[in-house]
Parts: sequence; C-alpha cells; structure tokens
Amino acid sequence: MYSEEEKQEIISAYQLGQPLTDIRGKFGVAPSTIYRWVKDKKEYIAEENMLPMDIRNLLFQKERLEHILQIIRLSNLLAEVPLRRRLDILEDLHERFEQYNVHELCEALGVSRGTFYNHIFRRADRTKYQEEQQVLMVQVQQIFYDSKQRFGAEKIRVILSENGIHVGKKRIRQIMQELGLESVRENAKKAYMKRQEYHRRNLVNQEFKTQRPNEIWVSDITYFKIKEHPVFLCVILDLFSRRVVGYRVSRKSSTQLVTFT
Repeated sequence: MYSEEEKQEIISAYQLGQPLTDIRGKFGVAPSTIYRWVKDKKEYIAEENMLPMDIRNLLFQKERLEHILQIIRLSNLLAEVPLRRRLDILEDLHERFEQYNVHELCEALGVSRGTFYNHIFRRADRTKYQEEQQVLMVQVQQIFYDSKQRFGAEKIRVILSENGIHVGKKRIRQIMQELGLESVRENAKKAYMKRQEYHRRNLVNQEFKTQRPNEIWVSDITYFKIKEHPVFLCVILDLFSRRVVGYRVSRKSSTQLVTFT
C-alpha cells in the first residue's frame, strides 16, 4: 500500500517527465498502476475545475506521445536496424539539427554515447563525411575571405545553399573555429586589422621584382583529387629564379600546411 504522499510523489515524478523505468525502480510500482493514479488524479481535478483547459490538453498530448513511444519500443523496430545504419542516421541528425543534443539523439535511436563518439572521432578509415569535410573547409574559407572577413556562419550557409551545397550552420561554425576564421563587424574592422597587422601585413605589396635569389619567397595552395580523395599541395616559389624551393602535400588544408612546408 502506498500513502497519499507517496502517490502524489510518484504522480509528480511522472508529470515532470521522469522515465517510467526509473520511477518503477525507485518506488516498485507498475506502470499500469501509475497510469491509473494519474487518470484518477486528472478526473478528480477536472471535477473540481481546478485544471485549466490548456494544461489538460498538454497533459493529454504528453500521455499520447508517451504511448506512441512505448508502442515503437515494444515493436522492436530499432533492433532490426543495423547499428552502422543507426550511427549514420544519428550523425546526420546531429549535423543538421542543433536543437537536439547528443544525449537525446543517442537515447532515441538506442545507441550509447560512447559508441557514437567512437564512430565519429576514432575511425581508422577516412569516411565519405571526412572527405567532404575537407572540400567544405576550402569552400568556407574561400567565401569568408571573398567577403573581406565579414561573413559569419549563417551568411556562408546561405551562399553555399545557393550553390547547391546544403549544410547546417552548426557545422560551418565548427569549421570556422577549426580554421581560426572570426567574422569582423564593419565598425570593428580597423581595430581588428590593427591587431592582425603584424601577422597578416602584405610585405610584398604587389612588388614581384627582386634583385637577388632568396630575397622573396611566395606560397600558394592548390587543391586536386587523387582517386576521388582530396589532396592539398603547398608550393613555395623563389620570385627571382622562379623555381620551386619547397613543397608539401597534405590531405588537410590548414595553416600548418604552409608553416611546415
């Protein structure tokens, strides 16, 4: 037997969204009993006219959705979907929808967070997602500098979408952070450029004539594919002799590719 206080505590836990398995484990009460108590409580409150219509509707919708979820789980549909397929779906949802966190997505698809993180960060092979990521990094960087460093993640997303490349703002923001791209507001442009003057000043200033070898070196990065895999080539050229003095090949475009060449 449960006291009225215990019943109220159980009903409150259910209405606050605690999983039935947790409530059952804590209080040892069957789900059918909880549903009956909640129903009796609703009928009692309704009779006393103490519960507004909109709250009653919300509780009804909540109970209906819980029943739908229980039916899906009882049908065992998720178990029939291979784990690899669920991981791919989870990865896609995580990239496109910012409102759902990893915990919610993993719980909904029946995948542990550890398995998901291992799928994302510890795969030995280069996946299609990683290959596309490298190409996308180049495109994001190009649009950013074409905008004179003014565009943020949302505007870059719009431009990519206009060119048939559909990707979420969250993913673009992560790429910008990885590349160190920070949007500069127009009214803060001068202050920003002053801070970056030493690091990004144009020492050549369009004067490409030199008097002696090794006076001025310039570099450039070229992107191409080898067997459908993206490859980035950084070349350093001596302006006097017009000869290549160094080069480096990488599968990732980054500042390290230039500085380590």
